[in-house]
Amino acid sequence: MEVSDTLIMTHCYLNISFHFLLKKEGRKTPSRLFDILKRKNIIHHHRRMKKWRPFATMPEQYIGLKEMINKQAEVAQPVLTEEQMKQINFTLIEALHTNKQVYLTYYKQGECITETGFIQFVDSLGDLFIFIDDVFELKNKMRLSELIDVRLA
Repeated sequence: MEVSDTLIMTHCYLNISFHFLLKKEGRKTPSRLFDILKRKNIIHHHRRMKKWRPFATMPEQYIGLKEMINKQAEVAQPVLTEEQMKQINFTLIEALHTNKQVYLTYYKQGECITETGFIQFVDSLGDLFIFIDDVFELKNKMRLSELIDVRLA
């Protein structure tokens, strides 16, 4: 099949589609029919002009700017006192035995993140614990040294 045959077939198909829509949709303007054809995926229109964005010429600069903003938003890991560590330990043990929901605040990659979940296992010698998050019910292993705060819900 040659290119001209394909163009003729496409043109005939579009004319048939236009006549079919004229009967089905009633009399409408050609631009309205064109919109209907586009919505029904009969016509694919890709000839739109792109707007000129003067400062979007280098995508690398956006990556660099995003990294700089994230670096400025970073928080240093807080140092816990001995009393805070004891309180966290007490709350973890209580939540483990009573199976109560807790709010965990932990430090990860420059951010302090708070999640809700249930404590499943605590290993103080191995410096890790396992908790099940409330949203997706996934098991998460985490180091005790990453914990900042634990509160009962």
